[in-house]
Amino acid sequence: MKSFKSLVSITAFSLLMGLSVGCSDSDSSSSAPEKGSEQNQKAEGILAEIQGEFIELFPEMEKDEYRSIWIEEYMKVVPNSTKEDANTATEMILSMMEGDIYGAPAVEKYDFTTGNYAFNCYFLHDVKKFKMDGNVISGFDKSGKKVFSHTYSFVKEENGLSVYKSDDENSGNFTYFGFMGDTPATTFHLEFRYGSSPEKMGTDGWFEGDYAFWLAAAIQADYDEKVMDSVIRLFVDENFGEEEE
Repeated sequence: MKSFKSLVSITAFSLLMGLSVGCSDSDSSSSAPEKGSEQNQKAEGILAEIQGEFIELFPEMEKDEYRSIWIEEYMKVVPNSTKEDANTATEMILSMMEGDIYGAPAVEKYDFTTGNYAFNCYFLHDVKKFKMDGNVISGFDKSGKKVFSHTYSFVKEENGLSVYKSDDENSGNFTYFGFMGDTPATTFHLEFRYGSSPEKMGTDGWFEGDYAFWLAAAIQADYDEKVMDSVIRLFVDENFGEEEE
């Protein structure tokens, strides 16, 4: 089989590639909703393209019923590989996206330059499902109880993120959201961060601060097998499709 690419180059859905190409969907000149308004209004920019309910991506991707997709796609993009090779590669890449720490503990433990790291791609602060409805973003816990719900206005593009701020005061850890350029229509998933300030959210870097080595990854709650097939194949292609002999 081909040798693995250096783990330094493998990130959550080509994260570094996403950082180098700024999103162009959001328009900072668009009129924002009236501050403090609780009424749903038309979403601006990329928020308009990610409407609906979303759950954590990787717990879905690693389900046994989808392993055959991983193996098939890996063997297609890595010539002369075996099912054993494909399964090993799948376990490795999933483990690198399902870290159980972030922030200071991750900075202390990991070294991105050597490939010794794992990204935490789960939702934080008790949220298990997000809902985007117009310019309203809401979060719900595992029992379905609402954790937060606010209207949001586009602020700026920064470090590959489309940044939105809550129109409500004291929104805590959900004051700012930063979305990568991924949408259900283009890459079949979402990547985003959220926090109480741009600094807390980590717009200044991915490997430092309170949310170092964290990037939430999500898929539509009502996804079907076709969507899952597409997102897995995209993931395999982006992470293993350019390996050298």
